[in-house]
Amino acid sequence: MPIDKYSLLIGKVVFSRLGSDENPHYLIEVVDNTKQYRIAVNVQSDEGSDVEYVIFPNWNHPIIDYIQKMEPGLHPIENKNGMPALDYIRTNIANPNAFVSLPMNLIGPNNDLNEKINQYVWRAMADSYSRIYAFGSAWGQRSKNVTRFLDFSQETEFMIFI
Repeated sequence: MPIDKYSLLIGKVVFSRLGSDENPHYLIEVVDNTKQYRIAVNVQSDEGSDVEYVIFPNWNHPIIDYIQKMEPGLHPIENKNGMPALDYIRTNIANPNAFVSLPMNLIGPNNDLNEKINQYVWRAMADSYSRIYAFGSAWGQRSKNVTRFLDFSQETEFMIFI
């Protein structure tokens, strides 16, 4: 099923906030050269169940070479424009069996999805050269050319390279 307004966002992470029971999305604020963006990463399903994730510390795939040459900003991905898209099965990005289910929030260190995401996002904020590469559905803006959003509550993915 195609994702509406499927896009790639490239930028610098400047702020984050953990997901909560009131808002089960890990929020990541990103800037490019002129705009600010917000990424909402789903850390708990609408039904309250766990979300599956996978982390590849030394991931190597041809898509990396392509997207690392791109400028910061929001890039629409359409079948006709040759831009890369994440497709776990057809492009051999990840074996679906590698994904594991993890709760949004548990007592204790580094044992829930909020904390797994947070450790990489904070490393990215601390490194002035890091960029986030986020694939998802672009869905609006607060005011003209100021803030756009990417929605990761659908079947979408995100990547952080440090």
